[in-house]
Amino acid sequence: MPIVIDLEYIPIENDIETDVIYETSTEYPIPYALYRYQTQTPDSLADGTISINSDINWNCSVENATDTGRPNLTFALLRSFAKILGFGSTIRIDNNEMLYWLKKTLLYDF
Repeated sequence: MPIVIDLEYIPIENDIETDVIYETSTEYPIPYALYRYQTQTPDSLADGTISINSDINWNCSVENATDTGRPNLTFALLRSFAKILGFGSTIRIDNNEMLYWLKKTLLYDF
């Protein structure tokens, strides 16, 4: 099953934002991408949405050298893809820069 991801290149508050879709009809909520793979459910609905800030001058280099003055788009997209697959998708940061977990248990949490 292919992973379906909607991409947006728009002005947003953060550098990059990732919205993960969950399947909640199972015993534990799981990322929709994993649910479709496990059940072989053909579906064209998006597994998640990645919004990239169009106001950012992104570093798009794939080399080892980094431009410390600009956010790295390659790294940011890799993190977003991993979140859509479920890795770390229940972890959030509040307004005080403190980590917290959503009040739902995912398959990955066991």
